[in-house]
Amino acid sequence: MVKKGIIFDLDGTLWDTTESTYNSVNEIALKHNLPKVSKETIQNVFGCTVREAASKYFPSIKIEEALPLMEEVIYSSKIWIWCRFKNKILY
Repeated sequence: MVKKGIIFDLDGTLWDTTESTYNSVNEIALKHNLPKVSKETIQNVFGCTVREAASKYFPSIKIEEALPLMEEVIYSSKIWIWCRFKNKILY
């Protein structure tokens, strides 16, 4: 059996990414004139799917509008290194 990759669960396990996620989410919120997201919300979203995170980070817009913003957050925070597989964002 050929192994094609390894998946790591790093958030909160090997280091605390609260601050970098907080900065990235709020950078995108500001860019799109959306309300600031609290650190408490950021911490409560860890472990959620991207779809769940989008609805919690950006509750004032429809999920269809929030999901593309999550892709911006992922690229902005460099999380994409761990969230990409075969050139697709994993949701």
